Amino acid sequence: MSRRPRLPSRSEKLTPEQRKEVYEAFCDYILYTDDPNVAGFVSSDDVALKFWVTQDNMYDWPEMAELTKRAIAKSEAYLLHKGMGGQGTAMAIFRLKQPRFGYRDKFEQDFTSNGEKIQFANTIPRPSLEKPEKKKRV
Repeated sequence: MSRRPRLPSRSEKLTPEQRKEVYEAFCDYILYTDDPNVAGFVSSDDVALKFWVTQDNMYDWPEMAELTKRAIAKSEAYLLHKGMGGQGTAMAIFRLKQPRFGYRDKFEQDFTSNGEKIQFANTIPRPSLEKPEKKKRV
């Protein structure tokens, strides 16, 4: 029974040539995948699997930051197109609400002025609308 190779820790580094190979493979992955993401790349790409690249590695390497942003932007565009087209709309909306995309259902607005609450017209006390009792003449 053969033993599984262990995943390298975050502190173990690839050589510059190996990192360049991973970089180029990630570029190709973004280019040829409709909905690219780091998790998909590290779990399916041959180069990433060959070097046991983890998501943590991808986020720690400064040269991958720009590519990660591009992957997120392409994924967002894909999800918006898919959601607007009526195919898998619910899933597209759900995924767009994830923190990396920044969309949300609820919009909160702060109605304050210099830290003070603004008093709205409907909260200003009004005179009573009840008619006062008429005094009886004697």
